[in-house]
Amino acid sequence: MSLVPDSSSPGRKLRANLLMAIIGLGLAALLAVLLWIPFPLDLTPQVEVALDISALLLFAVGIGLTLWARRALGAMWGEAPAVRLSCFQNTA
Repeated sequence: MSLVPDSSSPGRKLRANLLMAIIGLGLAALLAVLLWIPFPLDLTPQVEVALDISALLLFAVGIGLTLWARRALGAMWGEAPAVRLSCFQNTA
């Protein structure tokens, strides 16, 4: 998918796409660095344990939902389920 109109030259499209990719990667790296720094909160040990347990429960629920979705979707869970569908084939 190109970020510039189709009337542009192929070289201009390539430069624009590369520039946008570099900008996007730079912003993602900046966001990762900013989010890596922990919040300066002074919590009691009881609150830390409660937060650890709630994070573990949230993680377990996410894993459970993922496994449920995988089971519910069955063969459609693959990386390219549309390839296996027959709706794109000529039925005539």
